[in-house]
Amino acid sequence: MLVLGMHRSGTSCLAGCLERSRLHFGRVSRHARFNARGYHEQPKVMRVNEQALALSGGRWDAPPADCVVHPRLMEHMSAVAGELLESTPWGINACGIKDPRMVLLLDQWVEAIGAHGIADVALAGSFRHPEAVAGSLATRDGMDRERALGLWLAYNRRLVDRHSLSPFPLVEYDLSDPVTYCHRIEAMAR
Repeated sequence: MLVLGMHRSGTSCLAGCLERSRLHFGRVSRHARFNARGYHEQPKVMRVNEQALALSGGRWDAPPADCVVHPRLMEHMSAVAGELLESTPWGINACGIKDPRMVLLLDQWVEAIGAHGIADVALAGSFRHPEAVAGSLATRDGMDRERALGLWLAYNRRLVDRHSLSPFPLVEYDLSDPVTYCHRIEAMAR
């Protein structure tokens, strides 16, 4: 399962909840300055995503219009996916990858995972009100509101475009009712 969404949009919360529902994420960050429970991101995934974006002329905060991943980097993506698949403990039949950059490189990751015979990659997404994301990016990165809102739009446009092609579960991080949020996560885990 690939967890999708814009930075500061609840993807870490979603990944953590899915992990507690027995989805294996491998070795992930468990503590971070701006997220006490960690981001639930695999360092290898983050590095390969950063490389792919850089080679396409972008970064997480300046996404390229299109991401073209060199075949050698695709091999590396496939190897990273394979390591996660192989490290999945006995008794757990699913694994996940979470990195907000994933929404920018989704087709490439689906292809890399497919190289291991996985034809059906499940997706789950989290979204958050743009003003809340902008406020969080201002706190974490000192990012100005207009730039943050533009970034929110770039990521969420891709999230919505993918959802339009093939619907997958989405959860709103801003839900004021935690019980409803938990019910939605439980449905995703099933």
